Amino acid sequence: MASTIKLAVMKLLQRLDYRLSTTISSHNKSTVTDSENLIPETIEAFGDIKIGIHLIPNLALVLLRGQKHDQEFENESEISIHHLHTLSLEIFSKAQIPYTVGFDVRSQNLRNLLEYTSGSIDHLKVEELSSSLCESWWNGNVVYEHGHPETFSFMLFSSSVALIDELTHDGKLFPSQKYVQRVPIILCQMLTRLISAQNKNGSWGLDDNLEATTYATLALHSISSFQYTHVLETEIKEILIRAGTALTSLRAGKFDSLVNGNEPGMESILEAYSLVAIESTQAKRSTVPLDSGSLALATKISGFAKWFSATEYLRGESSCMIKTSILEASFYRPILQDARTKIFPQTNAKEGDKYMEYIPIMWVIPSTCRKSFLSPEYILDMVVLSMWIFLVDEYMESNVIHFSDVEFAQFRSAMNHLSFETPENGFHDFDPEAPSDPASPGELSSQSTRLEEAISVFTKFIAEVLSYTHVVNASSSDRYELRLETVKYLLYHVTQLEDNIRFSKQNHEPGKNSTWLTPKMPYHTWVHTVGAGHVSGPFGFAFLSCLLGGSVRKGRDCFGTITQKLIAFKMNSHIGSFCRIYNDYGSVVRDREECNINSINFPEFFSMRIQTENNDDPVQHAEKQAKKALLEAGIFERKFAIQAAEILYDVLGEDGSEGNKISDAVRVYMGGCEQFSDLYLTRDVTNTVK
Repeated sequence: MASTIKLAVMKLLQRLDYRLSTTISSHNKSTVTDSENLIPETIEAFGDIKIGIHLIPNLALVLLRGQKHDQEFENESEISIHHLHTLSLEIFSKAQIPYTVGFDVRSQNLRNLLEYTSGSIDHLKVEELSSSLCESWWNGNVVYEHGHPETFSFMLFSSSVALIDELTHDGKLFPSQKYVQRVPIILCQMLTRLISAQNKNGSWGLDDNLEATTYATLALHSISSFQYTHVLETEIKEILIRAGTALTSLRAGKFDSLVNGNEPGMESILEAYSLVAIESTQAKRSTVPLDSGSLALATKISGFAKWFSATEYLRGESSCMIKTSILEASFYRPILQDARTKIFPQTNAKEGDKYMEYIPIMWVIPSTCRKSFLSPEYILDMVVLSMWIFLVDEYMESNVIHFSDVEFAQFRSAMNHLSFETPENGFHDFDPEAPSDPASPGELSSQSTRLEEAISVFTKFIAEVLSYTHVVNASSSDRYELRLETVKYLLYHVTQLEDNIRFSKQNHEPGKNSTWLTPKMPYHTWVHTVGAGHVSGPFGFAFLSCLLGGSVRKGRDCFGTITQKLIAFKMNSHIGSFCRIYNDYGSVVRDREECNINSINFPEFFSMRIQTENNDDPVQHAEKQAKKALLEAGIFERKFAIQAAEILYDVLGEDGSEGNKISDAVRVYMGGCEQFSDLYLTRDVTNTVK
């Protein structure tokens, strides 16, 4: 092994010396008048040099571990490294790093910038370059300029983040709050991609690519150095062991001789990388004790992963992917918490916003486990949407529930007023036919304080929804539909509250589910209208359509043909229905205690012939039978939704890359809805505020 590494070092030094001399020559002969700029070929060549010099100390460590002291080799290497380092530093200090190039080149530039600081750090350059990389990944705008595997960028970015982390710990760098929030999410997304892309034999890439495997291994090693990945220590260790075996096999016979000629081949750098990668698979993790926060996070993630692994949606999925998804999801919560009181006031719910822990998980898992790998920006959009849905429900249940009949009527009138084009509300994206008798501000002048507060809160809510990023770039028809569905969503809540009040005035036996004596429509109609609307089925999908139309379609309708629109509508009708059914299944006890209308209160669930078995309690048996019938209905609605979705994906596929991007997003939307539904089968995560 020692002779192999010594040979690799000498070949690498030869390669770097040649590249450096040709770089200087090329730069001196260039016609560039600005001496502070490097031509692209020089930048690319210089990247080879700086990466190579960084590798040599790592190789020396590999060589010296367990080997006899080799002073001659050390001296020769040290002299060459010092020579190359001095010359490359001179060039680097004059280089203007471009910020508009591919993710791979910028990652390489950031790594070089952090490596060649000569004792002082250019804070502005580091901040600008690291922020631009984070922004590109965050919004999904990642492109690669060179022919390296994707794992090359992962390796460079993750090692750069590790260096920034060290410099921050030493008080030499002060990253922005946005960087601190985003980097763990980005690293987790890279981690899930690496885990899911590993071949069965431990390699990466098509045909077991040595280059892809080398870079993936080094990226995993860098990412695993962060304390918050401790929860995945066992899984990552197993992945690295398989990677080490694959690397050893792939390297066999590939680097047996020095490359002849004036220019040593690129293989010398790959050889050095692969040797360091093999060594990294055998390195022990840091023995620094975990801080209390990382320990608590690891415990919580393990608990969540155990539960989610047993759900229908994730049956058979890798526990490692589930854990990594939950780890990523945990980093969205602080961002979500910051937005918690932007519109809705804090309540005194005894559960303390427990749904904040679940919401991000519901969207990250479908994205990673179904390999859609959507951008953090899109996931955060869906996370915010879910938070709004919980907060609307919470505010309605804690405030609007106390309205009088007159106040309910005034509130309805005010919300209807907001759904039409008027100078007062500032909506100018569409010009619908005015209603025959819309409410005017004058008619709403005699309002109670609590009514005024509610109208103010929901006016802000509607404005926030319609001015949301990407929504403002959607087509006028998609935005118009979103505005109407947002108002209808709030009115469905009012209908639910009014029905709850009427239902509560019936006679109820303690511990027994009562029949709703005065429903306004049969159950099958209600569950597809009020029921689905109350849990945001149409509203959520209208919001999604605006997001995708504004970003993917560049301002055109999200669903571009009549066929697409009809299939999407049909699919979402079933989604809204099964979401309501599963929600009701999980909240039977709470709804009974609070006298809320639940699906099983409809007369249809009491018309079944119920025959008790053995010594079953008749009341409990009746509830068991009703819930069984409810779940069967939910399963059918879910099947219909999945069938419609598959048809929609095929039709969207005819639109090429745009259609495929929308399909990926809709898959995650469907997955999120399925996840929430599976969650309600075993636990009720809605806050109690009555």
